[in-house]
Amino acid sequence: MRLIDADAFKNYIQSGLEDVRHFFKDNEKWAEAVVKSFCEDIDEQPTIELPKWIPCSERLPKENECVGNVWKYYLIQDEYEDMHVAHLSSRGWETIESFKALECDVVAWMPLPEPYKGGENE
Repeated sequence: MRLIDADAFKNYIQSGLEDVRHFFKDNEKWAEAVVKSFCEDIDEQPTIELPKWIPCSERLPKENECVGNVWKYYLIQDEYEDMHVAHLSSRGWETIESFKALECDVVAWMPLPEPYKGGENE
């Protein structure tokens, strides 16, 4: 499936109304009908909710949270704008690479996407 920025595409279609008018030989009603039809089709498309950054100043995930028998990991961004995959332990954020607490401040975090499950995610 191909995802697009529906709002940007809609703005593009609406801003191209002059081109559509020219294509329909300046028939205003046809041009507006075409643009309206495109916009209605865009509005009917399903949307997905993408994970959003959560500032650490707002809230933190649960410490030592597990899913099954593994730590629950998150995508985090530190004060230097570097990103890591880490979980929150009682010692702080521990990266998946070192299992040591980071020695910098983490400013934001977000959940990782769901794991791949073969043909189900296609």
